[in-house]
Amino acid sequence: MTGATVAYTLDSGAYTAAVAQLGGVLKSGLLKAVGVALVEETQQRFDAGVDVWGTRWAPLLPAYAAIKRGPGILRASLMLQRSITFAVSGNTVSVGSNRVYAAVHQFGATIRPVRAKALAFRLGGVGAKGRGGFVRAQSVTIPARPYLGFGPKDERAVLEVLQREVARVFG
Repeated sequence: MTGATVAYTLDSGAYTAAVAQLGGVLKSGLLKAVGVALVEETQQRFDAGVDVWGTRWAPLLPAYAAIKRGPGILRASLMLQRSITFAVSGNTVSVGSNRVYAAVHQFGATIRPVRAKALAFRLGGVGAKGRGGFVRAQSVTIPARPYLGFGPKDERAVLEVLQREVARVFG
């Protein structure tokens, strides 16, 4: 995952107790189940347009919203949302995206021209009869819209996976 990856360590009494019940060893199958649960939580954040704490992402600029395709913020083509995946390495689960623009949306960025004097892009409400046209700008600031992370819903999802595994093994 080269686009954006966020790693967190879960330090919870309930988590530690569940892992201890499993003999302190996290099997790769269990870690894969944790990865699947975390990807599902991340997908739900895209659907809701919120960060890990439930805070709504910054709204679109009205001129961009006028021409935007897709079902919501960061969902024009659904490519970023569909690129969310996980990787297991040892006792670690990482969740992220391999899209080159993933970090821009996670952390925000200011885009400036590299080879030209200005950026040129289409924007709604500008141009002939307000239908949208091309505009030029020296820079464009994209606000952070964090979709990766580890919040209360993620912790609950991980604990549910562990509890199901404990029940399966010792049930």
